[in-house]
Amino acid sequence: MKLVKTILLVCFALLLTCGFYAALSYFEWRPKQNADIKVIAQTGPLKEGLKTQCLEELLNLSCDKPSSITAGQAKKRLLKTSFIKEAEVSFLNPETLYIDYTLRVPVFILGDFENLSMDEEKEVFPLIPYYTPKNLPTLYLGEGQKKEKENVAFHLLSMLEDDIKFIDVSKWGEEGLGKREIVLGVGKHLLRLNTKTYEKELAQYGKIREKIQDEEVIIDLRIQDLAYISRQKTDSPSVDVSPKSLKSLYEEL
Repeated sequence: MKLVKTILLVCFALLLTCGFYAALSYFEWRPKQNADIKVIAQTGPLKEGLKTQCLEELLNLSCDKPSSITAGQAKKRLLKTSFIKEAEVSFLNPETLYIDYTLRVPVFILGDFENLSMDEEKEVFPLIPYYTPKNLPTLYLGEGQKKEKENVAFHLLSMLEDDIKFIDVSKWGEEGLGKREIVLGVGKHLLRLNTKTYEKELAQYGKIREKIQDEEVIIDLRIQDLAYISRQKTDSPSVDVSPKSLKSLYEEL
């Protein structure tokens, strides 16, 4: 009986000792909730996707006037930002906030708006000053039927990934059949496509594209098995094929 009591006392003492050190370790290493943040460390798929100063502004923190924030609060604020897709926040020490985040990747510039872009998940977010996009196609959606137009635009992008200047689906749902069309700026070419048979028309375009690769032309493929090609005359040796230039050319038709 005494042996049993002795064993129980030893076990109890061991439990108390382990509990004490576990509690001591927790309180020693946990982030102090009221400690001022003096350093932000970041990581993610992109090396310094955002400047540290930008992260400070998003979290309402400042190196000049340090303040405190919890990991949960920081994560919540970051995920409220439209251009941050994922974020995890922890502490390296009480004064150093560690942020692991993933930025959204813009696929289109939205031509109907100022400084807005769209990613492959069709989320909309600002470009400047967070991104420095290169050669992104411009997407014109117009009004109404947003979901259908977006689906068509992404389908077109997957079919013609190279050298797309802009995609205009703003006239996708026009009441008059003669007004319905899709307009694409591809390299130096402006394509006019039927809203129902555009896949077949793009296949036609692929057959004639190389023959007129270096010419600035408008190609109307809306009539079955026909391609009306209008060559643009210019006195300038160089041709402006920027999205705005091609779009202006289309609007003059």
